[in-house]
Amino acid sequence: MKEKTKKIIIAIELVVLIVLSTFVVSIYINKSSSQTFIASTLNEDEKSHIFASDTDEGDGKENEKVTEEENIPPKAYAHAFPNLGTPPLTVYFQGSGEDDDGSIVSYQWRGCVWSNSQNALRTFYSPGTYYATFTIIDNDGSTDTTTVCVTVYNLRTAIKETIKEMLFGS
Repeated sequence: MKEKTKKIIIAIELVVLIVLSTFVVSIYINKSSSQTFIASTLNEDEKSHIFASDTDEGDGKENEKVTEEENIPPKAYAHAFPNLGTPPLTVYFQGSGEDDDGSIVSYQWRGCVWSNSQNALRTFYSPGTYYATFTIIDNDGSTDTTTVCVTVYNLRTAIKETIKEMLFGS
């Protein structure tokens, strides 16, 4: 009887540990998914093309420098809060973007959530791993895409299986 009591106490401690570690993992995942924004700079040779005109038409524009700026693609950032939990799990999808040489004109979520806005909301009722892809389009037509992951798990089943294994072996 004493051995069985020990196993039950260990099982209860394990359940508490699972619940607490899930909370800590969720915080860790959310903190580690924050993105650092890095601005890149190009030197003059990389961002412009110089054309020389050698015409004899006498229009006064000989050797004029014409500069064409290259399009710098936008950068998409996306987060899902919370990205780990049990059903029903309501997740807030937050997207943003930056464009160094223009502006963002379109936002789009696809996958486990569909929306043509910057942010979206969905409630998950079934366990599983879900992916949402966030795409932005800038005023020059360039795009960038990033993906976030949401994991919905059945805590009750995980706890039952753990206790069963601890009490009766595998």
